[in-house]
Amino acid sequence: MKEYAKDPRVVSIDSDLSSTSGLQKGVGVVDQRRALNVGIAEANMMAMGEGFAILGYNTWVSTFCPFFNWNVLRRIAVSQQERYEVIDTNSGWLTDGHGLDLTLLATAPNFETATNGATHMGNDDVMVYSGIAHLRIVDVSCPNLLLAVIRWIMEGNRGLVYLRVMRSGSKVLYRVLPDFEFGRAYTLCGDHDYDVTIVSSGRGVHEAVAAAKLLEQQGTTARVIDMPSVDETMMLSLHDEGRPVVFAEQNNGYLHGEFGRICCARRGELKLGHVHAINALVDGKPWFVHSATYDELLSKYGLSPEQIAEKCTQAGA
Repeated sequence: MKEYAKDPRVVSIDSDLSSTSGLQKGVGVVDQRRALNVGIAEANMMAMGEGFAILGYNTWVSTFCPFFNWNVLRRIAVSQQERYEVIDTNSGWLTDGHGLDLTLLATAPNFETATNGATHMGNDDVMVYSGIAHLRIVDVSCPNLLLAVIRWIMEGNRGLVYLRVMRSGSKVLYRVLPDFEFGRAYTLCGDHDYDVTIVSSGRGVHEAVAAAKLLEQQGTTARVIDMPSVDETMMLSLHDEGRPVVFAEQNNGYLHGEFGRICCARRGELKLGHVHAINALVDGKPWFVHSATYDELLSKYGLSPEQIAEKCTQAGA
């Protein structure tokens, strides 16, 4: 943010979690007038962010995943749609490129290594916000992937982006900075010859990679797919090829749900016997995640590398 804030169009607004987001500290080094903090007033933060975006700024707002205000977010999305509708007429007061550029930097998604309680854990946010039109959801698994996403956003004209980033540090999964493209999945291992596919996003990808290494020791090749944003082409491929697939997600099964939605819409006959899911649902129903260590949460929900590997074996890999 220190680098990108050299562009005077970049503005950040934090709630009381600026120490987590890094936005205020980064932008404020360049220009404190463009690095604001509203305290605990998250709804005000979002409305102020929209105001700056209307003025043409590339605006970032940030708080924990569950703390974004749904009705404010919906109203912002309605305004975005109205702008798009005017742009599409080709005869209105707005032209292409004049939508809102507003990034909602959502910290502490999925299971976090910091011990949070049910009110702070982002296991259901992505399910709720996915119903809001014109919102682009991205779930980041790696520091280099995050840099690639930031670069993509800073190019401008990306609209409303709900960017989920890990609160705590992580290992690097992408040794080379990837070319981020919204709606594209990335294969981290087992690209050509594989027995099973593991799909995840965010911190869950690290556990998926570890599970693939355990399976390799057993003579099973696992392909690991990192899907930071929903890749419809990949989803249909997972359905059509018929090989075992395990969606291992540290939330209420966002990607698995999107898989079902896409396949129901695009395929006349569904083949789902090879598709399996591990997530934070309890008996198939939403449940809030209580305080526990990261390892305890993994074990409770069957998402440790050992448990993911076992699920892959049970799936017929």
